[in-house]
Amino acid sequence: MRQEGDVAVSTTVNDVGDVISVKGSGQEDLVYAAEQAALKWKFSAEKTRHPRKIDLSFRFVLSNQNDNKFAEAQYIPPFTVQIPERNICLTQHKSVN
Repeated sequence: MRQEGDVAVSTTVNDVGDVISVKGSGQEDLVYAAEQAALKWKFSAEKTRHPRKIDLSFRFVLSNQNDNKFAEAQYIPPFTVQIPERNICLTQHKSVN
């Protein structure tokens, strides 16, 4: 099935920067892929022993290949990364052709 859409993933990151839990929301068929991608992320280590929450947004789009009935989904790295406890929000604006 050809799908595209946005998926929000809330992560918990431990003191060494590993993602230890994920919870995605969005189109059901895309959530699993976004959660698996988020689990591979590595963040900077923190001196605190408390886990931190980091929110990621993933966007999946279909390639613009009109001559191919099996258009491939393109994965664009998280276009928004939010760290609520530090009031930080980084946004990547990338055009898709």
